[in-house]
Amino acid sequence: MSKKYVRDFARNWTKAACTKLGYEYVETINESNTPTQTTWCSLEFDIFDSKRATFCGDTMESGDIILVVGSDPGLGDDAALIAIEAIADEVFTKSDTSGRLVLVTKGSPDEATPNDGSPTYWLELSIGYELYSS
Repeated sequence: MSKKYVRDFARNWTKAACTKLGYEYVETINESNTPTQTTWCSLEFDIFDSKRATFCGDTMESGDIILVVGSDPGLGDDAALIAIEAIADEVFTKSDTSGRLVLVTKGSPDEATPNDGSPTYWLELSIGYELYSS
């Protein structure tokens, strides 16, 4: 589970990107919210590891901030692709002025629609991060 520091920055950056680009950000982690737009964005988090970075006890956590875009049926894949690529490009320009949180990689969109009859079309895109702590 990514640290609160990562989650707070990621949420703020993604909300700002969505607002700027005209998309709705919907919090979905342990919340029951219903989107009001036909194409919308949320987040998931994945941690790879947390390890000692120096002999002085500094640590580095690495993981992914996962952008998730949902799109209503009947829109094809264009609406979701345009949204996730634009949001990812905008988020990837952000930086933590303290230098603790660094965005290091930006992946490509990946289809994530489950095979459960879900009417929503899903895409995911991972942005790799490193968090440095002392």
